[in-house]
Amino acid sequence: CTRCRCYDTLRREELLQHPRTIAPTFATSLSTMPPRRSVRAKGPAYKKGDYIEYDYKGNLVTGMLNKKSLNGTEANPIWIVTPMDRRRRDEEIHEKLLGKVISAMEAMNN
Repeated sequence: CTRCRCYDTLRREELLQHPRTIAPTFATSLSTMPPRRSVRAKGPAYKKGDYIEYDYKGNLVTGMLNKKSLNGTEANPIWIVTPMDRRRRDEEIHEKLLGKVISAMEAMNN
């Protein structure tokens, strides 16, 4: 403790057992610490040209991502998607509503 100047005279092991020492600051190691947020798995990262599945009026539809719309924000982006069946025009879809990324072969078969 700083009042009795224990830090100057005690060794590390003694500091860990001293009643006024905050032991977790000395005792934890990097291997026991939880991972940082940046390391944790996030949702799929979409990019231009990806084939994706998304819900359109209750049906699962495949499409290709053209570009991000100017109407969206960085926190809530909107993508312009070209449906693979080509019966509809390009659609603006929020990224939250996009499904999984699929391969080009899967997109052609759906």
